[in-house]
Amino acid sequence: MERGLVTIAPSIAPAAGAHLTGESLLAGAPASEEPGGEARGGRRERRAKEMRRRILATAMVLFAERGVDAVTIDEIAEQADVARGTVFNHFATKEMLCQGFGELQIEVLQEAIRAGRICGPSAGEKISQALRVLAEMPQPR
Repeated sequence: MERGLVTIAPSIAPAAGAHLTGESLLAGAPASEEPGGEARGGRRERRAKEMRRRILATAMVLFAERGVDAVTIDEIAEQADVARGTVFNHFATKEMLCQGFGELQIEVLQEAIRAGRICGPSAGEKISQALRVLAEMPQPR
């Protein structure tokens, strides 16, 4: 497993038909290692990435349940068990949270490729598999 990048671990990648939750997204936030086993980034950087991931996963679930406009930053902070200021340290606006969702989707797809979940014989099959992986994620309304 790599250190430094926040990824979803293959062990928590949902099976076909399963859905990702905020908890499963958090479980997959280990730091990643370079091929030589050397850690990229220090402990502080890893912790910041894990905190960002926790806030993002919490927001994603709340937005999927109630919609972006109906959820406040205070609610995200409370559910993520962090201070309101911590949320703003990582995401200055709700729009930045939504941008973070796109970044998380890329991470999820990269992990699915590494885990062999996107490996069809044709481009069409790979696209279909990638879309299934993305459909498993909570989607903001």
